[in-house]
Amino acid sequence: IPEYYNYDDVVDYQRDVLGVDEDPRLEGLHDDYYITSIIMNDDPQHVRLEQRIEAGKASINGISIVPIEQTIEHGRRLIEFRTDVTVGAIGQVMAAGR
Repeated sequence: IPEYYNYDDVVDYQRDVLGVDEDPRLEGLHDDYYITSIIMNDDPQHVRLEQRIEAGKASINGISIVPIEQTIEHGRRLIEFRTDVTVGAIGQVMAAGR
């Protein structure tokens, strides 16, 4: 289901709905706010949150990942968005009998 992998739509949702406008060119690392916020829904320590805070690196491409409650909420909403899009696409495929 290619809709699951449409990251442009995720970035648009993050910007237009959540109000988080990220420019991944700022830091040039393989790290994005939306992926980090989704991972933090499992456990903030999976993104080495304490180490980031201690090192003064609790941001991604200029966007702070603290307070963690806000970042986790963004991640939850991004998960819901991706799930809804993917389930809708699966439904269309099933309805088409493919």
